Amino acid sequence: MSNYFSSIINEQITYLTLLTYSVAVAAICIEKLRPALTHPIQLQPLQNRTRRVVTNITMHILNIGILPLFSNAVLLFAAEQKCELLPNYPMTQVLLAILSLDLASYAYHIMVHKFRLLWSFHRVHHIDEFLDVSSAFRFHFMENGLSVIIRYGILVALFGLSPIGITVYLLLESIVLIFQHSNIRLSASAEKIIEFVFITPRLHRIHHHHELPYTDSNFGTIFTIWDRIFGTMNRGLSSKEVTIGLKDIEEQPIHRLFFLNVNRKS
Repeated sequence: MSNYFSSIINEQITYLTLLTYSVAVAAICIEKLRPALTHPIQLQPLQNRTRRVVTNITMHILNIGILPLFSNAVLLFAAEQKCELLPNYPMTQVLLAILSLDLASYAYHIMVHKFRLLWSFHRVHHIDEFLDVSSAFRFHFMENGLSVIIRYGILVALFGLSPIGITVYLLLESIVLIFQHSNIRLSASAEKIIEFVFITPRLHRIHHHHELPYTDSNFGTIFTIWDRIFGTMNRGLSSKEVTIGLKDIEEQPIHRLFFLNVNRKS
């Protein structure tokens, strides 16, 4: 039975990966046609922009070899659990899985900003001095591994979430992460409509602002509802008013990004 579930999960991960990269390519094309922001002065030379993108892609390649070990194990574990605490209706289980995982993602995102050890991994993502599609793939491998265990593993163990629901959430999460990090210009009306439900690039740029309290706002992964409910939503800046990055730490060579001093508060 485990081999049967494992083959299905590996197939789902393959389709998920193909869809993710397809969305990323499409978003890159739209960025070129409708850019929201130009690169800051330090990134305007082509060499600097190329170095940054290579860093982000390299970090993603390192994650590719590690993350499936966690995600496949969680999905396999989920496939063998009975959803006894959830209504026995497939669509309801999928919806509950999406909402509960997104709430868990919101809570986890706050955790990585508040706990020093977790922040030492997560700030690798925030050091990026510009946001575009490549930023959606720039995460420390330790953060990604802990994220899967904490966000997915615990919920699956407690509630036996639907494997299909988890897969659907993974797909939605990938699409929205690419969208919210993209350098795509939206009209004011489109922005207003989309942000009523989903995290938009402008909202996420505010989260990437180099100063508090902006960095501690807009923690949502897919939906804006959690920021609205818990009072962490901030819509007060336009994209052009945001300085992306961290105030006290500049971009680092990739080999240093994985070994930043945990004791630093910034």
